[in-house]
Amino acid sequence: MNTTKGNFEGVGWSVRLQQKRANFFLTLAKELVVGNALQKGDEVFYYLVNCEGRKAVLVFLDSQERPKTDVVALNSASFA
Repeated sequence: MNTTKGNFEGVGWSVRLQQKRANFFLTLAKELVVGNALQKGDEVFYYLVNCEGRKAVLVFLDSQERPKTDVVALNSASFA
């Protein structure tokens, strides 16, 4: 079994949920996009996870989809 361990990088921010017509979306901060060499059209993967009883969205910025076992291994991780 492939297990993944998450580490908190010491950076966090908040964003507001936005709506355009029938679509809801979150924006990525410019510093995050530039710092990770992301460009328009790049693919990111979002996963809904449960972290210590709280709903969370885990975003992978490297355009690689993760196997379900990797994402499940991160559920309830503390990231401390």
